[in-house]
Amino acid sequence: MSLESILNIISNYISKFGNRVISGVIAIIIIDSLSKVEYGVYTYFISLLAFFYILSTVGIRSALKRFIPQFLIKVNPFRVYSILLPIVLSLNVFWLLILYGLYYFSPNLFNIENFGYYLLIYSGVIVFQVQNQIIDILFKAFLLHRIVNFTLLTILLIKLLLLSICLGDILTIEVLFILDLVLYFVYFVVVLFLLKTRKISERKSILEKKILNSKQFRQFSNWSFLQESGGSILDISMDILIISVMLTEADMANYGFANKIIGLLFLVIPTATLHDYINPIVFRKYSEKNDKRFLCGIYSLLNKISLIFAFPICIFIFYFSKDYLNYFFDGKYKEVSFLLIILCVFQLFNTFQYSLSTVLNAIKKVKYFTYVRVFAFYNIIMDIVLIKLIGIEGAAIATGTTVLFSNIYLFVMAKKYIDLDFQYLDFFKILISFVPLILISNLFIYFNIDIILSALFFSLLTIFTLIYILKMNYIVDLSDKKLLKLLLK
Repeated sequence: MSLESILNIISNYISKFGNRVISGVIAIIIIDSLSKVEYGVYTYFISLLAFFYILSTVGIRSALKRFIPQFLIKVNPFRVYSILLPIVLSLNVFWLLILYGLYYFSPNLFNIENFGYYLLIYSGVIVFQVQNQIIDILFKAFLLHRIVNFTLLTILLIKLLLLSICLGDILTIEVLFILDLVLYFVYFVVVLFLLKTRKISERKSILEKKILNSKQFRQFSNWSFLQESGGSILDISMDILIISVMLTEADMANYGFANKIIGLLFLVIPTATLHDYINPIVFRKYSEKNDKRFLCGIYSLLNKISLIFAFPICIFIFYFSKDYLNYFFDGKYKEVSFLLIILCVFQLFNTFQYSLSTVLNAIKKVKYFTYVRVFAFYNIIMDIVLIKLIGIEGAAIATGTTVLFSNIYLFVMAKKYIDLDFQYLDFFKILISFVPLILISNLFIYFNIDIILSALFFSLLTIFTLIYILKMNYIVDLSDKKLLKLLLK
């Protein structure tokens, strides 16, 4: 295990986790400063951005992640971006014009006051964020995660400083959108400059064009685009759009808030935080060895790591979410505590998506990600039915069950090519390891211990349990540790 590899992983995890922590603090400031209606509108536009990522990149993002790592020393990333820039930008502008046209001819489709005005400001954010996504992926495909992670960390720190010192008392949606526009433009200029100066290959080459024009790359992009398009119907973005039509801005705020909290907490999981770092290494190792046993081992290892970190998050939300919502938000979002528990249960099982995604991408079977999107029809129908019957909890149940069924289908399809094993015994071993944490959490509730003190003890006991599990060989065994060392070489 090289020192450089260890430092790269540690710095990547710290910077990316730091980004999530600062993003969480920023989210708390925004949630606290905006009214529920305003935060609901803000959540709507964030969801809208997710669709532009997909429609403007047409699967290119996934294809870059899969193919570029094979040509690290032969390809210049800036030349790749130069080829992609006019394609992505023109698609971005095209879809913005479509959206403006829909609003102009059918304003009733958008159940948000001053939608056109907000969209005009937010269009700049959309344009720069889509470009930033492509540049970020190029850096990560070349295993240069630290550059973009620390650059983003700097931008987030500036945003946090401005929000906490200058803008907190006068924060409105317009101010927030303009701030995002300025900061994302600065980020774009900085990372583009860094990409241009980071010359992997000095000599002129047509290899970049050959890769991007290759039949494999185009097919992979097309399948990925279909998969991402269907995937957008399965996640929070589609839920928010449906809620915006059927319910109120306050309901959008509650649903967006709950998903934000769950998303931030589950990014503590290394397989989620380091997903962009792990995949290129796995793809390169598999391309060299073409050993399916290697992928089986990776699948098992990633699942174990995901569950080891996911269980304490679920325990915390189950026992303490209500108290902390009252403590930090003065009861403003206390009604979402049950929604948090529903989302958390489904997210626990959704952690298997990271290992399945790695395996299916490695063997170039992304078409199954497209086939699984047939569940999108189920999601839309169940969203409409359950939201009408029980409100935003219905959206969580509809999307959660959809993702659960999707992962089961992907597991069955992956098993056709690789002898994957779900390892139920490991699941129960991990659960049993956290029984002391569950018992102590019950004692905290029974004796009504101060929430800050209980959080401190809960964190210390969680760290102790994690160290114990990782040190012992009965869950993460010697073969797993050997595989981990292989990845770090």
